[in-house]
Amino acid sequence: MPYENPLPVDSVGFATDPAIGSIDDSATFPPVSYGGALYLCLAPKNSGHFNIWKSTDSGATWNTVDAANAPVNNAGECAFDGTDKIAVIHYDIVAGIESFLQIFDLATETWGAPLGGGPIQLGGQSVSTIGFRSSRTGVDDVVFVYPNPGAGHIYLYGSVSAGMWNYPIGNLDQNFAGGLGVASSSQPVGFMDAFDTFHVVFGGTEGVNSYGYYQAIDNIDGLGPFKRFNNADTAAFPEKRNIIGRPVVVGVSDTIFIPFTFAGNPADFSTYFAGGYVGTPLAAPVWTQVPAIDPGFATDSTLNPNAAPVATSDGTTVFVVYVCQSQSTAFGTGRVQLCQSTDLATWTAETAYNLEDDLGFLNTTGDQNITNPIYSAGIAITATNFLDTEVLRFFLAVAAAPVAFVGSILNAAAFFPVALPRLVQMDATGAAKSCFPMKKRTC
Repeated sequence: MPYENPLPVDSVGFATDPAIGSIDDSATFPPVSYGGALYLCLAPKNSGHFNIWKSTDSGATWNTVDAANAPVNNAGECAFDGTDKIAVIHYDIVAGIESFLQIFDLATETWGAPLGGGPIQLGGQSVSTIGFRSSRTGVDDVVFVYPNPGAGHIYLYGSVSAGMWNYPIGNLDQNFAGGLGVASSSQPVGFMDAFDTFHVVFGGTEGVNSYGYYQAIDNIDGLGPFKRFNNADTAAFPEKRNIIGRPVVVGVSDTIFIPFTFAGNPADFSTYFAGGYVGTPLAAPVWTQVPAIDPGFATDSTLNPNAAPVATSDGTTVFVVYVCQSQSTAFGTGRVQLCQSTDLATWTAETAYNLEDDLGFLNTTGDQNITNPIYSAGIAITATNFLDTEVLRFFLAVAAAPVAFVGSILNAAAFFPVALPRLVQMDATGAAKSCFPMKKRTC
């Protein structure tokens, strides 16, 4: 395996108080590399704070930064502006879901005061996804999407610019005649490209059918191209339309990739596999289906995504991560697949982690579920710890030299407070040589 075993980020909190687990409240937000350090948005349970965590040793240990001024809420969404700021829209669930916007400055490692004069009410709704344009516009310019508490349309969008909240600007699904009826389980998620366009994908329901949708929000918060993916696009491979994943625009190219799950057996929808759509040019995308991005599905039907695949890119290669069942059902949804491509037509894939083979620090019972994976020269996942007592955020470090990656995790090895036995193998002379703790097949 090219990756180390999963280790928790919040090792200090977990060591001193097992009730405090690390939960990434924005699971589609890749950690940021800045000034030789790594920064990560995490909200330790029961802490009441949405913290920025920093690592100066390539992810081996993490500590909070400016914790005294951190947002006094532990739920929200965050986004990186691509240069030196992280925006967080956080909210107080108890107090009627009042939303706040705060900016963390990576250059000074400090939190700013809430923008826009304090909390605002979004009709009792919490923000679903945000995009941040600060480095290019020169102001703290944030666009956000949130559920519509009314009827006729399922999502609204707004913005914060120069400290002023502007909401709602309009309906995210305005370009669909009549609006959508019901939001699906696939929450909106977006990607801000180098041209300040926010590309949002989301699921919706029309009658008894669920579909995936794409809507671009341009650099002045107007609605751009819209797409409803339907059977006309997928005659051979109907998609599981409400399972649509985090999109990515490849560098400064004119191409977007949206990961989907497609039906492996259209007759009864008993299996699914990871695929996607390629759209180009961005101004008016023509969409091409990529039926399969994991070649292993041809011979292994257990490569069946249990949630939407998630896409990232280093500017050249597109990486897609998804979680599926281990070959043995006794290990639950415990396998992490990593697919990659440089041309969006030819794909390679590997099993980055398999609970059945690798064990490590995760719970090994049948109720194990790994979720919210994202690749950033290392793989972040959410899972229960090996004691089965808390849901934590873990990282799988790249065992070999990591890919150079802007705005990413370069190494994910983190201290864990329990000393575990090491597997030992004898070499040809009879001397012992050690392997990674609790890991098989790494000698």
